[in-house]
Amino acid sequence: MHIPDAVLDPKVAAMTGALAAAGMSAGLRSLEKRLGEQTTVLMGTMSAFVFAAQMVNFPVGPLPISGHLLGACSRP
Repeated sequence: MHIPDAVLDPKVAAMTGALAAAGMSAGLRSLEKRLGEQTTVLMGTMSAFVFAAQMVNFPVGPLPISGHLLGACSRP
């Protein structure tokens, strides 16, 4: 996500970062249990898809920003 510096309070950024890390850890453990050896292949394939999908940008109305296919916005 593209957010200018000093928009988020450092406490909020730290808390959401810790929450994201815990969620990612739990999700990866669950995925590993279900898929076993296929986990690495699936993660690599999905990473490539997300990277390619984020290359698609479109203008957001009359504003001087563009949106990514997966939701983030950035200035051109």
